[in-house]
Amino acid sequence: MKTSRRRGLSISNHASFSDPLILGCALKRKQRFIARSSLIRFWFLRFVFEHCGVITIRRGESDIVALRKSVEVLKGGDCVCIYPE
Repeated sequence: MKTSRRRGLSISNHASFSDPLILGCALKRKQRFIARSSLIRFWFLRFVFEHCGVITIRRGESDIVALRKSVEVLKGGDCVCIYPE
């Protein structure tokens, strides 16, 4: 029997750095977050992002690689969380 995984997109306001942690704990589904690539210059955040599957995106330009990765995650049945502001 074939089972299908539900896809989803979570869109939220971003008020503090704890938002992804709170949202990730509050929602029952696994979330893959999109974060700006400038944050990976900090070694701790780079380590956390790599182990949590965060998708980094370059701000101020069309980052096709990040968009394709997001679509790939959605097609795989996982949920992607973005903070549009």
